[in-house]
Amino acid sequence: MKLIAWLVLANIATAAPIDVFMFAGQSNAVGALGSYGLPSELVCPETVPFFYSVTNGETLLEGQGPLTTIWSTGGPELSFAHAMYEKGRRIAVVKVAANGTALDRDWSPPETSEWGQELAERTQVALAALIAAGDQPRIAGLIWIQGEADAVRLESASNYGRNLSGFVAALRSSLSSEFPVYISELHVGADVAYGQRVRDEQEQIGTVPGYNLIDVDDLTIPDGLHYDQASSIALGERIAQRVPEPATLALGILASTMVIDSSRRLRRPKGCEAIHRNCLRAAIIAPASRSMMLQVGSGTSVNRSVAKEDIRLRDEIGWTGTEPT
Repeated sequence: MKLIAWLVLANIATAAPIDVFMFAGQSNAVGALGSYGLPSELVCPETVPFFYSVTNGETLLEGQGPLTTIWSTGGPELSFAHAMYEKGRRIAVVKVAANGTALDRDWSPPETSEWGQELAERTQVALAALIAAGDQPRIAGLIWIQGEADAVRLESASNYGRNLSGFVAALRSSLSSEFPVYISELHVGADVAYGQRVRDEQEQIGTVPGYNLIDVDDLTIPDGLHYDQASSIALGERIAQRVPEPATLALGILASTMVIDSSRRLRRPKGCEAIHRNCLRAAIIAPASRSMMLQVGSGTSVNRSVAKEDIRLRDEIGWTGTEPT
């Protein structure tokens, strides 16, 4: 009976895994890839769910659909998505970017700043939509393409590392995920007063576990700030090369139905029927976190007392916090 119950749990947790990558930053994250002359496979890559909130400083566009260009414009996410497809990965892209935005003014802290809050909320929308579509999403990384706006003031440039680490920590907490961060380093040729100070800060934080620094100094910025088309494509491909293969999560087959935290208690997703009624909800699990917390449509962490149905199910399969035999 225990083995049968375990297999049932495994079967209901077979929603297709999909990795969610967040692209965020300022104008080089918005991108300047005109669809004319763009390699055909990048104009509209293989079907990739796309959730976006992007402004060029004048117009704000928000929405979701298959990954494509916005205003006939795209950024490194296009070549990144194609490269990940070539690696056999199923991914979704969340893109929140705004021209001219500064980390210390517009992104951090994400709980109160306009664009930091937008990134957290847009990602939660994406997770909920993917769950509703029958997928099992996992936040697989933040691609951070920003720094020019903070390099115009010494104070902002000098505090860049601290501001970025604080921003990431708050975003990880908000999304209950210890996702890795990929920082596109400020170009050595960027025409900004304190560019080297920002670069120093980025290089220092790039040595911290969970952070990855992407070298861009061989890419081209014709106007002293923005990548040309070839460089933006190369940046996306370069980031994809740094993304490791997905780690196998212990207890991963239970991800769609329950959460186990350090106290070994079973918890049922909010608004979800009992597991034995084949209710399916995908969990967003922080691979590196000590306590695995569940994300549901609202994006909030589930923290509920154990339901009676779950107690009965636990007793039925002899659940002790380890795989039953």
